[in-house]
Amino acid sequence: MSDTQEGGQPDSANLASDETRSSIPALSVQATAVIRSIDALGALSWWSFGGMALSLLFAGLVRLQRDITLDSVYIGEYQVPTSFLPHIGVAFGIFVQWMLATRVRSICRLFQSSTLKVQVIRDMVRLNPPLINLLESTVDRRVMTGLGVFLAVWALFYGNLIGLIGFLFAGRLTTVGVDSLTGPLAFLLLLGANIYFGMARVRPALAELHLALYSVPIRFGLPRMVIAACLLIAAIAYHFNPLLSDMTEQENGLLGPTVANAVDGDTLFVQGWEVDLLGIDALERNQACLLASGEEFNCGREATAHLQSLVQDTRVLCWPLVSSGERSVAALCLLDQGQPLPAEGGGGFFASEMRSHRLERRLVQDGYAVPIGGRSDDSWDALEAAQRERRGMWRASVQPPWVYRRRGGETD
Repeated sequence: MSDTQEGGQPDSANLASDETRSSIPALSVQATAVIRSIDALGALSWWSFGGMALSLLFAGLVRLQRDITLDSVYIGEYQVPTSFLPHIGVAFGIFVQWMLATRVRSICRLFQSSTLKVQVIRDMVRLNPPLINLLESTVDRRVMTGLGVFLAVWALFYGNLIGLIGFLFAGRLTTVGVDSLTGPLAFLLLLGANIYFGMARVRPALAELHLALYSVPIRFGLPRMVIAACLLIAAIAYHFNPLLSDMTEQENGLLGPTVANAVDGDTLFVQGWEVDLLGIDALERNQACLLASGEEFNCGREATAHLQSLVQDTRVLCWPLVSSGERSVAALCLLDQGQPLPAEGGGGFFASEMRSHRLERRLVQDGYAVPIGGRSDDSWDALEAAQRERRGMWRASVQPPWVYRRRGGETD
């Protein structure tokens, strides 16, 4: 008795339900689909803000834990490798761009199949808050419309990540050495993928949607692009500023000539500054080596003692290049052995006649340090000679210092 009640009368409730279903106009279904798609597009703008906040969080964590030689930072109880932070951020950027391009394409398809008037669709777009309204008519010449805010947010996002990877890489290069360029190269590849995807997918999709709405091409505009570029550069400069700031109180920007004391195999204490010798990596103070006889000895302490013997009765002159922390710099240093010291600031440190007086090269030559970075000078020849003649640590079986640290060896 589904169609009639007792007595043969029709079921009025079912009839009303059927009538309601049949009375829903097709336009309402189309309008609902368009509104939901526009809302989803607007939500992705908030994802963009979330990405910017994510990059600021990563930068803040690294700054909070000032020692840029740390391999990890702690987010709550979780330990996250420091070198992964920029990569996580840029991968997030690719994901959001992919979602944005997909959503915009789906809205374009809805517009093409919809019988709604264009003006109605424009009004639906304007229902979104102005901050997340990415599409506006070119008649509106204001700079910070939805599209302007969109560009500004992503400029800060990528600027933070580029500055962060530069800060981490430069810091590690100058303080503990870098045995691989895999991390920075992977970041550059991901960043390139971001740029390509934005130009090849996101921008054409936004242009198509804007053309469908307003019948005019989308215009990012020179003022918006200039503001975005300035924000990008400012975010990068913020991270590099501590690395390139004036690091000494001396008038000529140098440290010394003065006496120095060894802290470990590649670190000096000079005029109140902790100076990491640039371009080399030495054994850690507690690191042990194994002789052919099977005897183990503290070669890290021996490396520290050797550096102390070099500066014990000889003054040093250092040229700070990078700040690696509070009262801590990475520098090139010369041993004052009676030679004319460079008078033109730091540039004279690279003169060929100064090469044999460089403290960094001397440590490599004596077999107590390993050069890092490029092979632009003769430090690598000095390393090969030290290994061949079994000088210093090379008379024993020795673990490279960066491997020792990576495997949990103590650094002090």
